[in-house]
Formats: sequence, structure tokens, C-alpha cells
Amino acid sequence: MKCPKCGNSHKKKDGASCSSCGRTFVFFPPSPLMTDMRMQTLFRRVTASGTYEVLEAQLYGAYARHAKKPGFMGPVLGLVAGLALGVGGGLAGSPVAVVGGIIALIAFIVIVARAAAPAGPPDPRAFHELVAQWRRAGEGAGLIAARGLDKAPAQAREQDVHDYGVEQVLVVDDDLLVDFLVRNHFHAETRTAVVASSGYPAYVMPLVERALAANAETPVFALHAAGHHEDDPRALVPAGLRVGDHPFIDLGFRVADAERVARFAAFAEAKDVGAMRPAILPPKVLLGALTVAMRERMPLAVPLGVSEIKNPDGSSGSDGGGDFLLFHLDSDFG
Repeated sequence: MKCPKCGNSHKKKDGASCSSCGRTFVFFPPSPLMTDMRMQTLFRRVTASGTYEVLEAQLYGAYARHAKKPGFMGPVLGLVAGLALGVGGGLAGSPVAVVGGIIALIAFIVIVARAAAPAGPPDPRAFHELVAQWRRAGEGAGLIAARGLDKAPAQAREQDVHDYGVEQVLVVDDDLLVDFLVRNHFHAETRTAVVASSGYPAYVMPLVERALAANAETPVFALHAAGHHEDDPRALVPAGLRVGDHPFIDLGFRVADAERVARFAAFAEAKDVGAMRPAILPPKVLLGALTVAMRERMPLAVPLGVSEIKNPDGSSGSDGGGDFLLFHLDSDFG
């Protein structure tokens, strides 16, 4: 196991503290699920070395895309070796036949267990516990773990907070997604008032109301997980907010489109509709694709690589064209 602080190759028999720098390992003894080096690398890559503040869902998304199901090569070789020993020992009348039989039996049990293991992404609850353990050890810089916008920033005057002006409104179905977009300056760079369907953050709601009242052409966008209000995206609008005849654009996701986004392939294969949501996309990918989708008023799936969108009635919709297929080949990290 490698120490993430000094890079020392530490031996497990030397205990839970690095034999070189003394750093205490968080995941000790290490398991196939996680090591300190792997978790630190995951954070570094997803945050782009601190460039972005990120959601746990984004860490899980990267973790799930690269998780590998245990292979069969080792147990198959064990089974073959055990059978060879058993048969050879039996023919020779040697007690090694018993040993070979035991090895073959154990290998067979492992093969059956691995074959029966559920396919698809790793358990998000287990990953949540790993992240919680990491945070309890004082690690996890850059993780957005709780809502932080219940009150307007005290260090800035209100006119400074809203100096960017509001040219459009984005309603999302996840409170923490608001924090992600605001903390990574999406709202200021795109002149967007970002609110959740719950009405969070409350201090932004009057700004949204004023923006809509001032200009009848101010567009309102809806962004949601696959299967969430896809038949009635206007239901995502916070209670009491009147969008009237303002342009209303549903960015998605619709299940039929999300299933064809390459980054959701593992979740689609496992029929895990709940995981196909904006908050699981890597920061750079989500911010870039969302900027393009809102500018062009197209479903988010298009800049993510889905060129043909399915309409609610099942027919094919608009083709995004090659110019918008910008983010489906990017690295999972950064």
C-alpha cells in the first residue's frame, strides 16, 4: 500500500501508520473497495486539483465508471490446478489428492460467488460510508457536503452578489446542485439565477421574481434527473413563482435520452434510472454541457453526445449536429 503523503510503499505488517512519514492510514487494513491513495487520487482528479468544488455524486460517478467487477482468471486457474493435483494425486495414490480437492472446491465456490454477484455500478451507500470515513479523518477538501446558501453571503453587499445581472433562470431538482453551480461561478459567468424546486436559496427568489417581471422574454430552464417530472417539467418551478408565458425549456433528462448518454452506460445497463442525473456528471463536463445547452436552448443530452433526441411520443426530435457533441469524449476527471 502506498502512502498518499510521501509516496512510501508501506507494508501492512508495519501497522496503520506510514513507516516513512508517520501518516495514519484512513483505510486500514486496505480493502479491494478503497485505499487512501485511491481516494486521494479520486478527489484530486474530480476536483481537477482543487479547481472545482464537487458533489459526492460526482465522486461516485467517477468511481462507478472505473470500478471493475472481480475477474475469474485467478479462481479458474485455482480450479484447474486443484483438479490437476486431485486427479494426479489420486492416480498416484498420494495424499496430495486431498489438498488438490480442497483447492478445487474453494476455487469453485469463489467462481460461483463472483458469477452471482450483481452486475452494474457499486453500491452508492457503501461508497457514501467510505467518503464519510475519509471526511471524519479530516480529509475531503473541496467536497460540498451540505447546503451552504441558506443565507446570503455576509461578506458581500447584496448589490455585489447580484452585480452579474440576471438574463435567465435555471430551476434544478437538487438543492446541492445549486451549491455546486454557484460555488463554481456558473451563475455569474452565464448571468443565471439558479434555484431549486424547493425554493432554495430563499434569498434569491425575490431576484428571480423581479427578473421575470422586468422582461417577459427572460427564459426559464428546467434541469432534472431522468424520470423526474419529465412529463411535466413545469411542476419543478418553485411554489408561488409565476413563469406565465416566459419561454420555458426542459433541459432533461428524459429516460430515453439519458440511457444513450455514454457516461450513464453502466447505470442504464443496470436499469438504475435514479443514478442518471446531472449531479453525477464530472464538473467540467456538466458546466460545459449546461452552458451550451442553455445557450442553444437544447436538451442537455445533445452536447453530451446524443445527436437524436426522443420526443415524448417516441418519435425522433432535433439532431444536435456535430458542433454540439463537445463533451462526450472528455476525460472523466476535471
